[in-house]
Formats: sequence, structure tokens, C-alpha cells
Amino acid sequence: MRAYVVAAIMASLALPSAGRAQDTAPLVILQRGERVRYRLIGSGSFLTGRVLVADERSILLDPGNDGPVKVPFSSLDELELALPATGPSKARKGALIGGCVGGALGGVYGYYQGAFVEPPASNSHAFVGALLGGGAGALLGALIGTATKTERWERLPLPYRVQVFVAPVPGRGVAAAVSVGF
Repeated sequence: MRAYVVAAIMASLALPSAGRAQDTAPLVILQRGERVRYRLIGSGSFLTGRVLVADERSILLDPGNDGPVKVPFSSLDELELALPATGPSKARKGALIGGCVGGALGGVYGYYQGAFVEPPASNSHAFVGALLGGGAGALLGALIGTATKTERWERLPLPYRVQVFVAPVPGRGVAAAVSVGF
């Protein structure tokens, strides 16, 4: 039994300390001015900032509201890089949504306007209202879709973490646990 205790203690001393990451930088080199989003170990929310300086052990970030913050890679749970908004424009999607909403509203408005004329012509008024409302809605939706930018984030690889836990168990000896995160 004592041999197991000694072996567990020797193994825990040979491995890196609990919760510490290997002191190497992510595979992607960060450049000055790039926007990053990060989450610290044990934290639930992301923080953002612009890279001022990055070396192999830490990043110096400008979060925008306070002074610069130095964040060691060993304290990071996740690190993400903001990518430029590329890909197809959102104008088509905006025009489709705006056209449907505008057409529906214009059709209802035209239907009720046509119901109060002599002779009642609600169907033709509804059709004209749907065309005008749909056209106006599609144009407005396309303009909004063109102006809309979506932010994309790419997760950067972090070094692995090794955690070792050794604790005495009353009446049973020692319990040990090893956790490896990639």
C-alpha cells in the first residue's frame, strides 16, 4: 500500500502542475491589431480585445475600456480570432424577407381599402397593395441586408493541459486522478 502512495506522489511530481498549460503559443501567429475573443479557465463568458504584442507565452491585449491586459496562454480555456466578413451578401436574404413582409402587409392594406369603394374591388386592390408593398419591402430589405455584416470567429489551437489530483481517502489510502485536455 505504501508503494502505491509513493508511486502516486512521484507521478504527480513528474507531471506539470494542475491546470497549467504547456508554455507554448498557439500554432497561429497573432499580429498586432487583430481582434481576438478569449475565455479564461473557470470563466463562463468571453472577453474581447485587440492584440498589441504576442509572444510564445502570453498576449498583451487592449480591451478598449481599460489599460492593456497581459494574458498568459496557460490561463486560457479558449482563444478565437475574428475573421473578416466574407461570403455572399445578405442582400438576397434581406430582399426575400422584406418582400414577403411588405407584400403581406400591402395585400392586407389593399384588401381593406378596396372593400370600402363602390363597387367593392377588394381583390384587385389587394393585388396592387401586395405588389407595391412587396416591392418596397424587398428594396428596403436588400438595403438592410447589404449593410449587415456578420462576424465570424475561428478557434485557435491551444497547448494541452494536464491536471493531476492526489488526495488521501480516509480508511482506504490515496486516490489519484489525471485529466488531459486538448
